[in-house]
Amino acid sequence: MESNVKTLICDDEETVIDLLKSQLSQRGHHCISATEGQEAFQIISKNLDIELVITDIVTPNMSGTDLVETLRITNQYFKQTSKTDNIL
Repeated sequence: MESNVKTLICDDEETVIDLLKSQLSQRGHHCISATEGQEAFQIISKNLDIELVITDIVTPNMSGTDLVETLRITNQYFKQTSKTDNIL
């Protein structure tokens, strides 16, 4: 599969990052990871071609919710598409 969707995964648990990277890479995603919200924001700021952000809600230094809100304020193209109890 050759979709090459550039995806950022933000979670403070490496096990979760590794699992998501494995599954998404098999589906053609090019995955980048961050272990906390502020790091994720910095990565996104330098990689405006990221098409998908998957974040845990509870992460150090900046929550996933705060990350999404900051992205909404700073990047007009960003749109939240779904939310569950554990995933935003």
